[in-house]
Amino acid sequence: MNDTSELHPQVGAGRGEEASSLLKDSALPVHVVAQGIIANGPLLCLGAVMTSAAIYAKGALPLAYLLGAVVVWLWINTPFQYSKKLASAGGMFYFVSKGTSPLTGFLAGISFALYYTAFAAAGAVYLSVMIQSILMQFRLPSGPGWLWEVLPVVALLLAGGLVYRGIRPSLKYGLVAGLIAVSYTHLTLP
Repeated sequence: MNDTSELHPQVGAGRGEEASSLLKDSALPVHVVAQGIIANGPLLCLGAVMTSAAIYAKGALPLAYLLGAVVVWLWINTPFQYSKKLASAGGMFYFVSKGTSPLTGFLAGISFALYYTAFAAAGAVYLSVMIQSILMQFRLPSGPGWLWEVLPVVALLLAGGLVYRGIRPSLKYGLVAGLIAVSYTHLTLP
């Protein structure tokens, strides 16, 4: 038999039964930080968001970045202030339901799920467009047109496969991807 002394009881194991399925220390603080880094997509922001902001803001780009920093600070500070009063792992759903009503909290939770689903799909499509643009920029053959429709689906299937395999492969991927993203960002800054 395996020694299960290193396992935490599974949440929801009810009536005194402990279903041991998550190893102790499966998620280290460095994994949590890496997940935060890749969740914000620094390379995607450099490649798409910042260049788009430069196109539209023109001379007001520094002002746009300052206003963006204020919005991000408010976005981070608001849940932080809520979490000091309401301790829960339910996230935005819990905060909104306690501040308004359970129905509004449910709708907020659904909207976050839809947002992240759309964000993942948009990121996969952007990956395809970015690779095709880079190939064209260097006058390299970009391959058949169907390739650029299949590539986002493959990217999403790979990400889904990591999630399906469990927490450990996903955390390792997050750590490596976060290190690559931060290193590349710092190496390419002027």
